[in-house]
Amino acid sequence: MSNFRDGTILVREQQGLRFDIFRSYTSAKDTVGAIKALRKYGPEDPQLYPAALAYFTSSPTILEEAGDELNAVLEKIDQDGLMAPLQVIQTLSVNGVATMGMIKDYLSRIIERERQEISNNRHMIETFRNDTVTKQVELAAIDSKPVVFQATRCASCGSPLELPTVHFLCKHSFHQYPCLNISSDEELEDAECPLCTPQNATIKAIKKAQEESAERHDLFLDALGRSRDKFGTVSEWFGRGVMGVGSVE
Repeated sequence: MSNFRDGTILVREQQGLRFDIFRSYTSAKDTVGAIKALRKYGPEDPQLYPAALAYFTSSPTILEEAGDELNAVLEKIDQDGLMAPLQVIQTLSVNGVATMGMIKDYLSRIIERERQEISNNRHMIETFRNDTVTKQVELAAIDSKPVVFQATRCASCGSPLELPTVHFLCKHSFHQYPCLNISSDEELEDAECPLCTPQNATIKAIKKAQEESAERHDLFLDALGRSRDKFGTVSEWFGRGVMGVGSVE
């Protein structure tokens, strides 16, 4: 009732109303107090940084009072991904106070990181493309050409191979008994290479998960709604192989 600011701040702190404390300073145009509140409550309440960005660039006077604090806020927003670069530009362009020179370092970091990410993605794409071609050639050869097995020792016990022997297309060879412990033709038809089974099981599990998630549009929409980077989320789901054009539509 007596405009006792320290008392109202204490009450708001106890109630966890950090954003209200920061807003009380900005409403009063108290830039020094806003900076103190940002430094004190910002680590626990990241939403203060986007609000601080809008406040610091609301007028030339406030921007001058903020000083280097603007760069610190931009760096924090960039490090924690609190705002997309386009959102930052849109916020700064509302009042036309901040100049391009003031955010040059921020934009340079963004551009350099994006260039590096694009380069890494291109390298990964090229690697996957070459691996795909190699695997296609291998599959075609297995399907149309005879396979020569030259192993002389069992991949399990290391002893010289003796009949009966089981050869897998992965080029691993084993004693049928006792290393594989296969005693019937039915078991032989369903046998898998024990060395490659864990890797194959992982691939099958990933494939099954992709197939099950392909029709779960609700999961995609939920992830898209919670994401700050919408395009990045769409790209991620495409990369998982669980979303087609129909899902995006």
